[in-house]
Amino acid sequence: MKDDIISILSCNQFLTEKEIQKFLPSVSSKKEIQEILLQLQSEDKVAKYNFSNRNYWISARGVHPSSLGTQVQKYLSNRKIAQKLHLARTCYHHLGGKLAVQIFTNFYNSNKISLTNFTNCKLTDSGIKFISSVLPKTNSQKVKIDVDFSEQKPHIAGVLGKIS
Repeated sequence: MKDDIISILSCNQFLTEKEIQKFLPSVSSKKEIQEILLQLQSEDKVAKYNFSNRNYWISARGVHPSSLGTQVQKYLSNRKIAQKLHLARTCYHHLGGKLAVQIFTNFYNSNKISLTNFTNCKLTDSGIKFISSVLPKTNSQKVKIDVDFSEQKPHIAGVLGKIS
């Protein structure tokens, strides 16, 4: 089951335990899944992020999706509610959807934010310089991260440089 969970999380998107369970044999209990996820977390193979009173799990390493990971990606993109929310919208009073995820990805890939884990994200010197060039000076380097519902990937939440 451990290999199956790693394969499922190769979708490189956040999944709840319930979503992971959908792709495992029906004999898998929620408790078994939680135990394996915690073991994988201790091995630094997966990361956990608690958002909106749910635990979300993601591969700790960006990997090429397995065939099971690709199935999960198709499932996630075909959810009717997610299809309505994909592009750009608000999420708890900040930008959400594909646009918000792309902004986060761009900031991360261009070294404007550093991410130790999903609760410890901050602007880098390059990020502060960029933000200061387009917005009033930031008060702090802190960056809050949320899981985008429709994309199941991280996006920047709230005000940059301030945890609210």
